Parts: sequence; structure tokens; C-alpha cells
Amino acid sequence: MFRIRTRMTNFLLAALDAVILSAAFLAVRMWCAREYSPLALWVGLGMLFPFCLMTLSFFGLYNSRRTGSCFSDRVTIVKSWILVSALLTILNLVLRDSSLHPISLIPFVTVALLTLAIFRSALRLILRRLRERGINTKKLILVGLSPFVDQILNSISTHLFYGYQVIGVFGPSSTDETTYPRKGEMDDLMESLERDCPDEVIIALPLECSFKLVDLIRACELQGVQAKVMECLAPALGARGPIDDMGGIKLVSVHSYPTERLGYFVFKRLFDLLVSFSLFVLLTPLMLIIALAISCSSRGPILFRQQRVGLKGKRFWMVKFRTMTHVEDKVSDTEWMPQDTDRFTPLGRFLRRTNLDELPQLWNVFMGQMSLVGPRPERPFYTEMFKKEVPQYMQRHYIQCGMTGWAQINGWRGNTSIQRRVEHDLYYLKNWGLWFDVKILVFTLFRGLYQRRAYW
Repeated sequence: MFRIRTRMTNFLLAALDAVILSAAFLAVRMWCAREYSPLALWVGLGMLFPFCLMTLSFFGLYNSRRTGSCFSDRVTIVKSWILVSALLTILNLVLRDSSLHPISLIPFVTVALLTLAIFRSALRLILRRLRERGINTKKLILVGLSPFVDQILNSISTHLFYGYQVIGVFGPSSTDETTYPRKGEMDDLMESLERDCPDEVIIALPLECSFKLVDLIRACELQGVQAKVMECLAPALGARGPIDDMGGIKLVSVHSYPTERLGYFVFKRLFDLLVSFSLFVLLTPLMLIIALAISCSSRGPILFRQQRVGLKGKRFWMVKFRTMTHVEDKVSDTEWMPQDTDRFTPLGRFLRRTNLDELPQLWNVFMGQMSLVGPRPERPFYTEMFKKEVPQYMQRHYIQCGMTGWAQINGWRGNTSIQRRVEHDLYYLKNWGLWFDVKILVFTLFRGLYQRRAYW
């Protein structure tokens, strides 16, 4: 999916920014001709990077702005560095660290600001040229009425550096259909979403046609496709994402979540790697004991593998300790396992109630297939069923699935209300933060160590 590619692009941008900041920091140190110990140098870098990168991310420097000019980042960089300068000055006064001495701090801020501004302008110019040649493009579907659709199409054809590949238009339009084929009426959108797999859908409808929005956005949500609407409709939908100007028509993303920012992709992944690896090493003796007990108490494999649906609807194999007598996997893929079933082994029932059967999923987390915290991954059979029956269900797949989540620590797990579970998952999606993850993990330890409804 295009969002995953965007996150990778943002990660590379952050890495390049880090290289630029390091070069500016070291150059200023040499220019100032002051003596620093290696420890002081590394302390200085360690203090600068979190402040700089998080501030740049906060001001939206890593947001996609295809329709902006080559110099659209300058204001953002200046705002960011005003805040960075203030934070570093305060830090220097509090810590009195020689690596952040004002003699080198002011030149560093100046050099880094100019270098970043020049680098970003050059990078945007290069990206424009690549998009004009058909590289790094987005597949786009347009839904709406004339003249709005025509105005957007004219803007796309005039500004090739936007990088949009229009694969179809839905709704009455006066546009030349030999260039942009009209695929049908608005009601035919769902079929095209499934067949063409677009990266984005723009809904160009005026305020008086807002009654159509619910069905159109619902169709996009079912396929996990980002939808944008005209700015006049944003307040009614609660849309507060970045605004794009397409030929004079301002468009807003319907759903813009904290999980789409660089902080989620980088810091959450680092957190997952560090914690999952530490827990895996710490709990290896316990897992070996459990594996030995399973092997001695019942016939069959030690681990149970089951296909689940994760980020952007991608399927993966989730692993757990086997808790039941061994049968074909397909038997349990289309039915809930009742609590009083006789298929559970005595050891398996204990593992389920204490959630110890979930420990092998630390490997899924380490491999990037899951996160420590997020919506619980569902089986493909139920994903297909719930996405048709439960509104906004597919929004759960905008983020990485997890071993535990906000819904689970509030009791919505197993054969409980799927609607309530989705509500809690969406709350987590809209309010994500690293401290929120820590809170959920702490509550999981105290509330989830022994669960009566641990059958999922």
C-alpha cells in the first residue's frame, strides 16, 4: 500500500536530516576550535537529534505535500528551528553542558537551518522531475460532479509533478473520456476499489450533496483507501488533516491520525524492537519450560500457527503456544471456540487464562508483523464478515495490530461485542502516543494476567 511506502520515504528523509545535522554539528565544532571529549561530543549529538527530529515532525515537515512549491518547507523549517533554538538554550542553562555552549550553538543553528532549507528545496525539485517522468506516482480515483471534477483534472494534467495517475472518474462529468475514462456512476465505486486498488480517492462534491458522502466514504473504508473531500465538507466529518490545493479546490483528508506521522513509524518501531527483544531474552527460560510441558502433556506440535490480518489487510502467520488437542487448522478458522469446550488440554486452559500462550508472539513483534500494542489481529474469515457488518471496521488496519490493546484491557476480547471492540480500537487510533502504549502495557500486566474471557 502507498501509505507504507510513504512511511518508508519519511524514514529515509529523517535519516538524511540526521546526517545533515551531524555534519553541521561536527563542522561547527571544528570551526569553533574548542576542545571536547568524545563523551561530550556524543552527549551533544544525543541531545540534539531527539529535539530536532521530533520538532521537525511536529511541524509537519514529514507530511506529504505534493501540491506545494519547491520552497514550501522554508517556513516550516524556520518555525521548527526557532523552537529548537529555544529548547537547546534552556537545556544548556539547566545542564550547563559544554557540548551545548552558546559559542557553538548559535553557528550550529544557523548552519543547520540553511543546510536543511537548501537540501529540502533541492529534494522537492528532484521529486518533481521524477513524478513528471511517471516515477513515484499515486493511482487516483475521482468521484464527483462538474465543474469540480473537471477543475481538478485540469490541474492534474497541467501540473504533472503532482504525480497522480487518474485511473477513472465516477459521476457525471464533461471531461474528455478518451483521456480520463468515466467508469460509471457513484454507486459503482466499490467494484473499482476492489479491482483497481487505488492509493487515493478524491470526492469532489459540494455541500448540498453531503448525503452521498456517508456511502462513498464507507466504500473507501472497506478497502482501506484514503479519501479526501472538499474543505467545505470537512467540519461535518470532523476532518482536520493537511489541506491540499488542487486547481483552486482545497481538499482535506477524511481521516488523519497520529499513527500516520513519522513518530509512530520510527519511535513505536524502536520501542517494539527494544521491549520485544528484552522480553524474549528475559522470558526464554519460562518459554522453554512451557514448551517442554506442552510436549510432555499432549501429542502434537508445541506452537500453533494461524493466519491473521494485519496492517493494511496484509495476512501473516501468528504463533501461539498450542493449548488444544491437535486438529486441522481450518477447523477453528470460521468459528469461535467456546469456553467450555473439551478440546482444551488442562495445561492449555491454564495458559489461556494467564495469557502465557501469547508469549511466542514476541517473535511476530520483533519481525515487524505485529506491535506490542494495537488492535488484535482477526482471522481472514471474520475480517471479511465484519467489514461488511460493522461501520469503520477496516480503519483498524490503518495501524499495526498488537499483542494487547485498549479494547482488550477494557474487557472487549473473545466472543464479545465487535462494535464495542472497534470503538475502543478507533479511540486508540485517534489518541495514540508512546505513553499511551506504556499505559496499556502496564494495565495488561495487572489486569490481563488472569482473564476469564481469554478465548480468542
